[in-house]
Amino acid sequence: RVRATASGLGPAAQVRQTLTRFGGIDDPVLVPHDQNALDGAVLSGRTLLAIGVVGAIVRWLALASSTHIAVLIGTQWMHALSFAAVHLALMNYFASSVAPNLVATASGLYSSTTHSAYAVAVAIAGFVYERAPGAAFASMSVVALAGGVIAWLSLGRSETSAQVPREQQ
Repeated sequence: RVRATASGLGPAAQVRQTLTRFGGIDDPVLVPHDQNALDGAVLSGRTLLAIGVVGAIVRWLALASSTHIAVLIGTQWMHALSFAAVHLALMNYFASSVAPNLVATASGLYSSTTHSAYAVAVAIAGFVYERAPGAAFASMSVVALAGGVIAWLSLGRSETSAQVPREQQ
């Protein structure tokens, strides 16, 4: 993070020149610092959601490639972390976007909907597993991706309402 007041005119050019000269980095990609966008993403839960979805996809793909005990143990940790990240993202979304008197209802609908989807997915995965075990796990990565996209788009609709209160800026 570089401030123009601390680096003079053209801070991006100066950072590029410094990285080239001292770091041997010829073509750096600089990302602008946007605190309001970062705060909005954190408040909307999208960061946690992305972490959870990527973790779930990696876990299912790892299980598709191997069921060695070390892989099973590692993927169980990934399962716990991905579930927690997605769950916390959605609870954060409910707290910031749902009327207080409807948060419990929203949580109940979320829980019943996801558990119903799990039941259907497990039945289908069991059928696929009998024929091609690896394909059953790989197909769950597609389910995780689809669920992540749906949740991401749903959270995106409320992103404009997830603003940092003025007194915290």
